[in-house]
Amino acid sequence: MPRTRSRRLDQVYGAIASPTRRAILTVLAGGEVNVGQLAQRFPVSFNAVSKHVKVLERAGLVSRRVRGREHWLRLRSEPLRDATRWLARQRAFWDSRLDALEAVLRVPRARVFAAWLDPALMTRWMCPGDTSHATVELDPRVGGTFRIVMHHARGEAEHWGEYLVIEPPARLSFTWISAYTERRPTVVTVELLERGADTELVLTHRRLPPDQLESHRKGWTDIVAKLEQVLGSLGRPAR
Repeated sequence: MPRTRSRRLDQVYGAIASPTRRAILTVLAGGEVNVGQLAQRFPVSFNAVSKHVKVLERAGLVSRRVRGREHWLRLRSEPLRDATRWLARQRAFWDSRLDALEAVLRVPRARVFAAWLDPALMTRWMCPGDTSHATVELDPRVGGTFRIVMHHARGEAEHWGEYLVIEPPARLSFTWISAYTERRPTVVTVELLERGADTELVLTHRRLPPDQLESHRKGWTDIVAKLEQVLGSLGRPAR
């Protein structure tokens, strides 16, 4: 974001942080008001109201028109619209999520859960698309970190994050960061449900950039399929 625009947003949000200044804007939303009339509406001194008005003026939220001895104030809505648009963009990012990806794996739940914390196995199944293999480093504890580098013909894709929840054999949650998440933390949650001898896996991925939803959906679909393939190649444990 350009520095001047960032500074304008700082001024707007700083200005509306005060309940009194928000109340002034609410009054001005009803139309132009002179300073004297405005001051009479608040249980503070005229000078205090004037100081609040000056903060709003510096933020571009209020304009002043002088007519004789009277100073008339008018609401300027453009900076508020800019601030609202910025919030909407941030909300689109933080609220974006990959809807629950569901799959039934013909593998017992305990083995599926263990595979998510086994770096040797992950090198074989954490491989979406044309990824040949992955380099995996794990510190599998809440607050521990991981680093996964996926190797493919075009080069390498690095991912890293921190474990938020580890509840064997039912639930795992961790942050997921990469260039594809704009290096911001997103959140992956894996839930495992017993379905007889099989396991239902439910994966959600929150806070993705909106333009990355589909590619991550495909990537996780590939990963889950390869997870089942690798675990299946190991055979079912004897009962």
